[in-house]
Amino acid sequence: MPINSLGDMVEYTSNEDIQYLMEEEGTDYSVEFVGYLEEVLGYSKSADGKPLFKATITNGFKRICLLIWDTDTVQHLVKNFIAGAIVHLDGCQGRIVQPRKIHDTQKLLNYEITIHPTSKVLFKGFHVRVAVQNTPNVSAIELADVAKATGEIKVKAYLKTVVARAYNKDGEMHFGQGSLTDKVHKLNVNNFKPEDVPKTMVKGVCVLVKGVVSREGKLRIICRSMADIQVLPEESTITEKEVTSANKPLKRWNPEHSREDNVKKAKKIQDEPKVTENDQNSSSPMNISE
Repeated sequence: MPINSLGDMVEYTSNEDIQYLMEEEGTDYSVEFVGYLEEVLGYSKSADGKPLFKATITNGFKRICLLIWDTDTVQHLVKNFIAGAIVHLDGCQGRIVQPRKIHDTQKLLNYEITIHPTSKVLFKGFHVRVAVQNTPNVSAIELADVAKATGEIKVKAYLKTVVARAYNKDGEMHFGQGSLTDKVHKLNVNNFKPEDVPKTMVKGVCVLVKGVVSREGKLRIICRSMADIQVLPEESTITEKEVTSANKPLKRWNPEHSREDNVKKAKKIQDEPKVTENDQNSSSPMNISE
């Protein structure tokens, strides 16, 4: 049985019970589920343009999309909606949805849970994973390699934007955001438990970041707290010019664009005839004087 950050035993909804939920006909407004937030995606727009808050909840085996449509409910819950937070949901809406490509690529069940203003949401500390305790043995990767990475990683890069508190329209702090660079690319880092930023954490310093790669939407690294961002004082820093000029967004790797395709494109460019200075002169208009 899982143990939370307080040392208490927590019983998550079993795979068998999830299967029972999915066997319900039509929409069920009495769904009860216990799991932890694997990823908090934040706001996006629905097909009809309405704001929709999305997260992913899991029992450690099955991943389910969690939705909130009511903005007041979001504002009430958002301060506790942190990746890794254990939640006990009761009186929520659950329904089977049409399988889409995202369910396959993101390993999501074709089932959605919606939290309504009348739903009960109880927070029970944070999920403790053995894998997190073993991450110090994992080698850090380069920033560019994050494009192909999944799950929990370590990355060594330079700080482009200091991780600072971000506020919603009501002035409530709900997450921290900064960015990393390798002198070329830029990659955002979200921290769902923003705290005071150490004085040593300034633009251009080398940092070691531990977090989870976002599964959908814009590519980014999600950290649980400032403790996941460690300044490496023994490493050299980069200049202000190098920090400022590194603005190329690091995008998620698309497997459809294979290495062979890139090689073919490069070869095509090499095989194209090069225009010489003589060619340019010969093709330019001639000045004819009388």
